[in-house]
Amino acid sequence: MNLTVHKIIQVGSDELFKFTLKYFLKVYTKIYNRVYLSKKIETRNNGKVIIYPTTHFILTNNSRIISNGGTLRIGMMFGTLGFDPVRDNCRIYLDNSKIFIYGDVNIFPCVRVIAKHNSSIIINDGTYINAYTTIICRKNVEIGKNCFIARGVTIMDNDAHSISTDGNELKTQVKPVKIGNNVWIGMNAIVLKGVTIGDGVVIASGSVVTKDVKNHTLVGGNPARVIKEDVKWKP
Repeated sequence: MNLTVHKIIQVGSDELFKFTLKYFLKVYTKIYNRVYLSKKIETRNNGKVIIYPTTHFILTNNSRIISNGGTLRIGMMFGTLGFDPVRDNCRIYLDNSKIFIYGDVNIFPCVRVIAKHNSSIIINDGTYINAYTTIICRKNVEIGKNCFIARGVTIMDNDAHSISTDGNELKTQVKPVKIGNNVWIGMNAIVLKGVTIGDGVVIASGSVVTKDVKNHTLVGGNPARVIKEDVKWKP
């Protein structure tokens, strides 16, 4: 007697709901990108914008992403290098704010960008922003050319919450952040408000940068201090 056994696959209501939701979101994202984002993303001087799957945008009021020359890739390398294309996605939230891109810029999965209160973020040619980096802006954050920002970096030009240290009125301190050209920011480093980082700087992993950093300097620690000067590096 020949017996052929076929595997019986039972699909529960939870699995069916998840499948339906996933398919709906995929279709919705494509329609959303074409109809909504086409009004919010502007290209100049032959600039191009490539948006990879499951990148989430909320661009309210007069918010814009402006790509000026070169190619902006958002959510690049999906499904490779250990990223999970289902869970790992970029989230960009702009409220009456703008992102200006000059040249080729690559933003990896899991990056979070939040800009509010008529603020602006400027990112220049040749810069890579790696996974799990967070940029929070309320005034101005500028990142120079050929910068390599490693995984888990946080860049903030504000305190996020209001604070008073002298008993006076609670205030949210906001001061612009400027990062020069050819800067390497190591994994899980934090760059706080009011900091200017010079050209050719290397910031060690896990550092907390609270003060300006001179050109071609290696800094590290919490708070970050000068470790070496006349530093040179290349990717």
